[in-house]
Amino acid sequence: MLTSHTPRLSVAALVGAAMAAATLAPCASAAAQRYATAAGFGTTCSSADPCGVIEAVQAAGAGDEVIIKPGDYPLPGGFTDTAPITIHGVAGKPRPRLFFSGKGVLLLDDGSTLRHIELVRPTGNGVISAKNATLDQVIARSGGYTATADVQNSTIRNSIFEASGDGGRALLAEAIGVGNNTALRNVTAIATGAGAVAVEASASSGAGGNALIGATNVIARGGPGGASFQARTDSSGAQATIGLGHSNYGAGTLSTVGTNATTTSGGGNQSAPVVFVDAAAGDYRQAPGSPTIDAGLDDLKNGALDVDGDPRTIGTTDIGADEFVSAPATPGTPATSGTGGSGGTGGTDGTGGGANPAPASAPSTNAPLNMPASSTPFAGVTLVSTRLIMAGRFITLKLSCPTGTVGRCSGRTTLSTRARRSRSGATRQVRLGGAAFSIEAGKHVRVSVRVSRAGRQLLEGTRRLRGRATNTARDGAGKSKTAVAAVTIRSRRR
Repeated sequence: MLTSHTPRLSVAALVGAAMAAATLAPCASAAAQRYATAAGFGTTCSSADPCGVIEAVQAAGAGDEVIIKPGDYPLPGGFTDTAPITIHGVAGKPRPRLFFSGKGVLLLDDGSTLRHIELVRPTGNGVISAKNATLDQVIARSGGYTATADVQNSTIRNSIFEASGDGGRALLAEAIGVGNNTALRNVTAIATGAGAVAVEASASSGAGGNALIGATNVIARGGPGGASFQARTDSSGAQATIGLGHSNYGAGTLSTVGTNATTTSGGGNQSAPVVFVDAAAGDYRQAPGSPTIDAGLDDLKNGALDVDGDPRTIGTTDIGADEFVSAPATPGTPATSGTGGSGGTGGTDGTGGGANPAPASAPSTNAPLNMPASSTPFAGVTLVSTRLIMAGRFITLKLSCPTGTVGRCSGRTTLSTRARRSRSGATRQVRLGGAAFSIEAGKHVRVSVRVSRAGRQLLEGTRRLRGRATNTARDGAGKSKTAVAAVTIRSRRR
């Protein structure tokens, strides 16, 4: 049942406790700088001899700085830090994008800092698990039923998290028999799937389980039948508490499950629909008229820059990861205001207003750092032919990027089919394989997908296999599009 609890603790105290336990990692001078590029095969990981991102991170020592240059990085599995390090993109350049497949995630287990990076997984697991870490200017998206980001005793600020799968969690702070104090500042957390939750504090396994989230200047919107903020326990004596201040969430979308589960309001909260630039395409920057503009709490702990590298405080700090930047005035025309428009005002502290993000009512000039704005919707990539051939262990697809696309079409293609279980007769989905692509506007490329063992076994026993190709792409302006096409796959026998 969705409930909104009467305040029992001050949000300032909750946030202070979370910040004390999840302090920002110190920016000490790095012991060494290690460089990674998408095509890196170097052995020294120097600027002149960059290596792959996994090699750069896993071989880094305490205090090292891993610099990931712009580009798309397809990753067949997960990887982890082995010491407290700083991993970041290049300031002033487009953030590098790490595309995950397989079962692994980026595991930060040693108090590391992650900054100015995007992590993507279209289906399956989440993308990051962080312990005693700092996440800043991070964008993380996943389409599975698990948590996009699973965090413990960490500080997260100026970042966007999206969960598009049914039952997913955009941000999860879990405490299984232990304490978990996590601080969120200027975070945008969106869950769009059925029953999905934007932000959850979950505690279990007895009185030792204590999950605490202090949330300041946070936008949280859950999916249909889900929740924006949810405190959950297994009723074993564990405690889960979420303290909210100057945050935006839908009316009636605070949830508590189990005993000792509490949500606490510290004031300044609102429920009026956020006006995003293009929520349907995953663009969660604010558009003119959004009630979140100039509605946050000014604090040095928010950080100096927003998710796109704009100054964090332009007037009063905004709610959410993005700081709205007004359009420059043209001669004879007043400048666009960040405090008016069609966004409405709505109620505060969870009263009145809608529960889902509203579409933008006007185009925004608040484009991502170094990315051109575009008023034309991104059409996504096109599968040139739906008749595919498996030769050896590979299936080759021909993909086309539309003319007029801003920048390039970058993303991932995934092939899947359904197979019948021999005993029960029920069908199950089988992933045949996937591959990353990067296509110049107006051009087409051939993408080779390595077929999984299960896929090869299916194709060996049939003349043709019906399946589907899922192509998730994004243009240079940050707009995304997922296209699904039915395909027929034949095996070329030697």
